[in-house]
Amino acid sequence: MPNPSPCSVDGCDRPSQVKGWCRGHHQRVMRNGTPGPAAFRRAPNSAPGPCAFDGCDLPSHSRGWCAAHYQRWYDGRPMDGPIAHYVKATPPPCKIDGCDDVSDSRGWCRRHYLRWWRLGDPGPAELRRIGLIETCTADGCDKQHRTKGYCDTHYRRWKRGVPVESKTFKALPKPSDPNSYAAVHARLRATWGPASDYACSTCGEDARHWAYQHNDPHPLRAPNGMPYSTDIFGCYEAMCGPCHGKFDRDLDMREAIFN
Repeated sequence: MPNPSPCSVDGCDRPSQVKGWCRGHHQRVMRNGTPGPAAFRRAPNSAPGPCAFDGCDLPSHSRGWCAAHYQRWYDGRPMDGPIAHYVKATPPPCKIDGCDDVSDSRGWCRRHYLRWWRLGDPGPAELRRIGLIETCTADGCDKQHRTKGYCDTHYRRWKRGVPVESKTFKALPKPSDPNSYAAVHARLRATWGPASDYACSTCGEDARHWAYQHNDPHPLRAPNGMPYSTDIFGCYEAMCGPCHGKFDRDLDMREAIFN
């Protein structure tokens, strides 16, 4: 391949790249309409020279001036006068008593601000953390934090709208069949807690069972023929023993009449 011809600007020995000009002079033409002189104010990859304003030894930033004098020219202010060297002030400490970190947002440090953003409460001065929070913030729970200040189980309870403090969660063993009758009722207890924590949906007395409401259009059947559903959010109610038994007997009677 033949060597490219030099730039068409007199005195420029750079190789031509676009329309007979080197890249630098072509950029000048695109910006100003003329290639200008052969020399450039700053050679590529070289350190910037001093500011062109008399008496200023700051490095040039744009148009030959330092950043301060360029900003004065850009704003239309006088170019002379002392140049103030601004030092960013140290932000005040976090407003949580006992926290020595500097404030970041709303007067809190980054950790307390993120806790307030997630949970609505900045929390105590000491936040044990992995990254930001180390352990679950639910009272009496020391499990590893997952998200929004809670462990995996308390987070699921918070997400479902169930009171977080009602009971301690227990890890579920992985069932062989995730849709079996036992697995569904295990998920019910893990998600909502035991039925005894609630009042009966029929009479208001202390509940005892999670009762299937027979409202799933495609129910499953346990090995003993008992119907159930995998929808633990819409097909179960907490009921006491008498009301649960009466509910099932009434349902059996209706099915016997209409069948």
